[in-house]
Amino acid sequence: ETPTFKLEDTDKAKDKDCLSWEKELLGLYISQHPCKNFEAKLAKVAIPCNLLTRDHVGQRVKVGGVVNKITKINTRSGQPMLFVELEDLSGKIETIVFTKTLENTAANWQQDKIVIVRGRITDRDGNLKIICDDVKVIG
Repeated sequence: ETPTFKLEDTDKAKDKDCLSWEKELLGLYISQHPCKNFEAKLAKVAIPCNLLTRDHVGQRVKVGGVVNKITKINTRSGQPMLFVELEDLSGKIETIVFTKTLENTAANWQQDKIVIVRGRITDRDGNLKIICDDVKVIG
């Protein structure tokens, strides 16, 4: 006789949890992107990552997306700063958050939050990055 195994009935997992598990286990989103529900709002106020070019270097822009990865380091003077990977529906861009900006926006930098970052584009290391001036959480 084959043994039987039955799982208890539970509530369906929240979409946010499923997306987080997909990203953690697979490294990408499968069912949908976390920014999908904010697509219209982001289109009104932010430039998609894939449209940023070297022509934007030195310009102030707004970019929106999900906070994928946060790396905190200390500067030579011992002050904290962040390197944040921001991902929208079209791509990714690294965001640099210096100490002074971090002091004013620390609560907004959380993994999986949907944010709008305002800052200046730089290509110091040969890759486009945003030096953050301000960030607002929208989801």
